[in-house]
Amino acid sequence: MTTEPISKLVPGQTRLGVPGIEVGERGTLTANNSGYLIYQVTSGRKLKLTTLIVTNERASSIILDVFDATSSISNRILHIMCGAERTEVYKPEELIGVKEAISGIYCITTLSGTEVHVGGCET
Repeated sequence: MTTEPISKLVPGQTRLGVPGIEVGERGTLTANNSGYLIYQVTSGRKLKLTTLIVTNERASSIILDVFDATSSISNRILHIMCGAERTEVYKPEELIGVKEAISGIYCITTLSGTEVHVGGCET
């Protein structure tokens, strides 16, 4: 993937070509059922997820569920399995069709210590 230098961008365009404001955040999760807020979407905006990085340093595979708002099945955006001692990187072309978040990015994992990085564009 190629990106344009910031100096060549038109107003309102991000380096990924997605209109909006580029944002990102990270969090280290503990295993629980209530979810961990990774990124709070600005009121009145939507977040188009463009990057997701999941790091699992444990000796066992993990399952990661990504939600918009609360951890109910109707709000689930992604369901990911990450192998033992691996880092999975999801790029924009792998996140096409993922529902936009209107509240925030919440994550639930099966093992504590899972690290999640999210990036996207708010519109």
